[in-house]
Amino acid sequence: MRLEPHNGLPHFALALALVAAASAPGHAAAAVIEGRPACDYCRMLFEDPRFGAEVTLVSGAKKTYDAIECMAAAVLTDSVAVRDVRSITLVDWARPSSPKSSVAIDRAVFLHCPELTSPMGLSLLAFRSRADADTACPARRGTVLDWRGVLTQVNSRWFQGSLAVEPHVKFPRLKPSGTPKPAH
Repeated sequence: MRLEPHNGLPHFALALALVAAASAPGHAAAAVIEGRPACDYCRMLFEDPRFGAEVTLVSGAKKTYDAIECMAAAVLTDSVAVRDVRSITLVDWARPSSPKSSVAIDRAVFLHCPELTSPMGLSLLAFRSRADADTACPARRGTVLDWRGVLTQVNSRWFQGSLAVEPHVKFPRLKPSGTPKPAH
């Protein structure tokens, strides 16, 4: 069998492209090609707008996540240091396409609802109000969580409880949302 000089070139080019895409900072190359953002933690393309979150750093840089659990994992693993966080906004699961779809983390009500699967599978949702959270989960099987509860859930399910939750609960430079959290 005689090998042509160019036979290995397509394979080498593909391998090189895959390595470059895997190591590229910011959004994944596939997302850029398709014109859609990718999660800054897991690199998955955004498919369901009801679960997104965004962290704005003190530097002004923004990190976007396709699921609450990805954002929580980024905080838990110090991919995003709590001291560098200026604001965190989450998509209100009940109104993802509304002009008021984002909710600040200090106003968010979190829900774990096994019947509503998030892109990364932990079924964590954010809401603007407790009333919306209480009615979202079929058969009322959901559990309302605070931010500590979200971190604990992600830590136990993804990291087998090996990470410290308490140092990641408060954000010392978090810009307050300006409005009080709704009554539960």
